[in-house]
Amino acid sequence: MDAIHGLSQILLKHSPIIAFEQEAREIVDGSSATLDEIRRAGYAYLYAIEPRRSILSHTIPGMFRIPLELLEILVRGDGRNLASIREVDMLEKRQYSMLLVSKSPVALDQ
Repeated sequence: MDAIHGLSQILLKHSPIIAFEQEAREIVDGSSATLDEIRRAGYAYLYAIEPRRSILSHTIPGMFRIPLELLEILVRGDGRNLASIREVDMLEKRQYSMLLVSKSPVALDQ
């Protein structure tokens, strides 16, 4: 939340796509305080990105493995490690390893 407040002028001027993690405990009635603040800045499109498969060891703790898996997907892009991306309206009460928000629609090439 503090990061969003600190970036408010940049968000208004440049409208970057924002990626963030959302903890289940912060989700109330399909949203969170962070997401509400982002939406107040004009961000209307919300997407969940989730890894499907990784070559990383499953012995790595989840809090480290999940972000590394997402980075692996972005870097490798070889078809072995794919991510699913879907637009969501409301958040389920669960952990999201990566959410994207944007002010305009993002093309979903699956």
